[in-house]
Amino acid sequence: IVKTKKTPYLIKPHVLERMIEESGLWCIGIEHGEFPLNLSPDGLPSSAFDVVSLPIKSELGALMRSGERLYAFEDARAEFDDIVSKGDLIKKDAKGALVVEDNRYKIVVA
Repeated sequence: IVKTKKTPYLIKPHVLERMIEESGLWCIGIEHGEFPLNLSPDGLPSSAFDVVSLPIKSELGALMRSGERLYAFEDARAEFDDIVSKGDLIKKDAKGALVVEDNRYKIVVA
């Protein structure tokens, strides 16, 4: 879930559980946890960009092929590098790997 000024819908307490129960199921187990997401286990920023850009690679390619945005990959990489340089969302760990911290998850067994 992306951190924004507005709280995402499913982050609100018990929303997921209510959705499950309203569908006729019962929640029999709930687990919460936090984990860091290592974007570049090899320590290379390029592999981190490959990971985070995977969902948009086909769109970037289409923009380039159509001529609408000839440097779509380069523009996306520049934006990624800017985010990394700010150090707010993505940080470097002691080994130089890029890590997204404070990821929270909830597992519900119904």
